Amino acid sequence: MSTYSDIMIQESTLGQRAIIYIVGTIMAMDFMIVLTSISAYWEALGGSIKLFGLIFSLYDIAQFCVEPFLGMLVDRWNYRSVYFITVLLNTIGNILYGIAFSFRHHRPLSIALIILGRCIAGIGSGNLALGFGYIALTVPQEKRTGSFAIYRLFNTLGRFLGPFIGAFLFYVPRFNIGGLELNAFTMPAWVMFIVNIVLFIPLIFLKEPHRHDSGDQKIGLFSAIWRLGYRGVMANLLYFIAIFAFWSWFPLLIVYAVIDYHFQISNGGYYALAYAPVGWGFGVGVLILRYLKKWISDYLLLCFSPILMIVGWFLFISFTPHQAHHKAEYFIGVILITLGFSTVAAVFPSYYSKLVEKYSLTHLMTTFMALMATVASLGRGLGPLWAPVALEISYTNKTCCDFSAIRPVADCCKLSNQNIVYIVSIVLSVLLTVGDFIFLRGSDRQKERDDHTYLVNSVQ
Repeated sequence: MSTYSDIMIQESTLGQRAIIYIVGTIMAMDFMIVLTSISAYWEALGGSIKLFGLIFSLYDIAQFCVEPFLGMLVDRWNYRSVYFITVLLNTIGNILYGIAFSFRHHRPLSIALIILGRCIAGIGSGNLALGFGYIALTVPQEKRTGSFAIYRLFNTLGRFLGPFIGAFLFYVPRFNIGGLELNAFTMPAWVMFIVNIVLFIPLIFLKEPHRHDSGDQKIGLFSAIWRLGYRGVMANLLYFIAIFAFWSWFPLLIVYAVIDYHFQISNGGYYALAYAPVGWGFGVGVLILRYLKKWISDYLLLCFSPILMIVGWFLFISFTPHQAHHKAEYFIGVILITLGFSTVAAVFPSYYSKLVEKYSLTHLMTTFMALMATVASLGRGLGPLWAPVALEISYTNKTCCDFSAIRPVADCCKLSNQNIVYIVSIVLSVLLTVGDFIFLRGSDRQKERDDHTYLVNSVQ
């Protein structure tokens, strides 16, 4: 059995990784650009507001279902072909989403188009999982965690830019082109259509990574999963807990931005104020992983990071949105949560890729990294699905509490039961901390024993 040092990696150039980062940014932006309009769009087509959570989560559900198969396709074919296919699917999904409004007088057809559009676009965005495999195959282990962090940062940048662009599109006047209506509901889809067409250009220059396995002969997927054993299962389970906890909380930032966080509304920049600390937290996380990783082990990072998230959620429990003097708790809490999460989200894929290399399974690297990304999609889809159910919104005027409103009225709406989400996230983070401590400590000791055995055998 090979050790970590046996795997020879031919490092990709920054330009090649930049293509992966760009794809990750655009696909993440595609998910969030409809955020400011999808609820109103769904209602305008006659959809039930009770099913809004489902229509929003369909994208991630479709992504979850397809990611493992995309990983297997890459391991059988190549990255460029699969990227081309998935970007094309995402483009088709946005076209269906965009034309649904033109058929609003035929309710069943318009509802079917928007659902189908979200599903197909989600299938296309499954290529987000491929970026983890590409980085694992082209970046040496000592630099890999930092590269995963940068990829995550670009994903977050896309999710950060999406609502900004979607909000801006509300100001674009509605107009028709050949009977096709373009308005605040459909413009996000057509913007992504144009962006995807441009995206095909850099994909032409994407080079394939060099794959090298030393040690055992190539084996099948199920035999490979059996070889990873409980280490692979535990790594994915802990990763799911982290993703689910974070994405159960994250939609509340949007709720705070829209409902009654009046000091944001008063200066006309509620999205900027709601999301800015998210960028700060992820930015600091990337800097830590990029420049301090050589002095900090994966074990310490994964045990310490959930503690930051726990502290952040405790600050949110004491935070009252409509009281401006409590805004410090909001900013510090968001920074701590995103800082902790960005570290966990980068270190787990790095740790998992090292396991795949350790057990001589590099020929299935993209498949395994896609499986881990599938776990992330499941957590990212289930989190926003359950959290809104726990919330209770009261309002003095339903119109001024409309989630699609660009300028909601301050103090019109009141939110309650949000502490349920915080408590669930805290409990999950405690489990994550304990799991990281027990599981990763045991894995580190096993690694030391394996490396010692390898050295002894080499001397003999």
